[in-house]
Amino acid sequence: MGDFYQVKITKAIRRLISQDAQLLESGVNERTIMYRLAMHLQSEIQEWNIDCEYNRDGVDPKRVNLNPGNLTANDDVKGTTVYPDIIAHHRGTSMNLFVIEMKTSDNITEASKAYDVKKLEAYQKDLHYKHAYFVEIPVREAFKDLNDETIKNLVQRVGRPIVRRMAGRSTSDVPVEGDENEA
Repeated sequence: MGDFYQVKITKAIRRLISQDAQLLESGVNERTIMYRLAMHLQSEIQEWNIDCEYNRDGVDPKRVNLNPGNLTANDDVKGTTVYPDIIAHHRGTSMNLFVIEMKTSDNITEASKAYDVKKLEAYQKDLHYKHAYFVEIPVREAFKDLNDETIKNLVQRVGRPIVRRMAGRSTSDVPVEGDENEA
């Protein structure tokens, strides 16, 4: 079934499929699809800000420390400024709920997925996102082959939920109703 947010992301994907099928069938730019998914996700998770390619950590640029030996998708060998595809957070704070890296089925390779997984792990470690997900969106021919079972497998959790603790109290994020991992 997946965790609470994995289910919410899957619901947003179902809405994307039903309301924006023409975009998926024609294989428009990945950023267009990412934006539409974020819009649908915002209606699922209204308590948080959902943003695309948001590059701020409070007021400073988001930065992560990626091992240069693992970089294959860009020239930024120091892993400096990053632009997560989709995030759920509270703007202007350090409250980061989840991060998503997304690829369309016509724009994914093993190397690009491995790179995105490394970024997701770094987002959790360095920027304290509680949850991280890799999402593959089927387009063109892959879109035509969608069924209920394949839709359930489009969202993959990366890593384990992160909870920061200070003096025995959680300092991560405010629980969202229904998150069984929050107390």
